[in-house]
Amino acid sequence: AMDRLLYAINDPVRREILELLRDGELTSSEIASHFKMTHSGISQHLKVLSEVGLVQMRKEGTRRLYCARREGLAELRSVLLYLITCSTTE
Repeated sequence: AMDRLLYAINDPVRREILELLRDGELTSSEIASHFKMTHSGISQHLKVLSEVGLVQMRKEGTRRLYCARREGLAELRSVLLYLITCSTTE
């Protein structure tokens, strides 16, 4: 799980998406408006973030709303703290 989480946040676009979703739900179009890339490119990034549990999607009519998952972010925080702790104890 650690490798997958680190892979997911390795990309600057995915990190920025997480920042955008920190304050609440956004549609994929709202997310895409912050980037100079195709909607399908944004969808691929959202898929990676969803697969590792950092983002979740819910449907509201024809809209897809995305938000950051607190549980996934807590797991990511634990992984990062573990790595920091390992590197400072050597």
